[in-house]
Amino acid sequence: MEEDHLRLPATVLQRELMGADYLLHVSTPIGTLRFSRRNRGKVPEKDESLPIGFSPADVHLFHAETQHNLQMETDHV
Repeated sequence: MEEDHLRLPATVLQRELMGADYLLHVSTPIGTLRFSRRNRGKVPEKDESLPIGFSPADVHLFHAETQHNLQMETDHV
């Protein structure tokens, strides 16, 4: 992760392969988030802890009416 990126500890709840990317559902201190991550060969396992690193400019937060939580979408994790 780059020095100027924000970091958030996360635990994998669910993963879905979406072509060349994985859609990960993770539990974090600010709630459950969902983000895409490039398939880099090592696949995060369910219940695995991983840091999420991102630039504030790359994050778009929105309220999900159907799930009643925040979701995060970013291309740079």
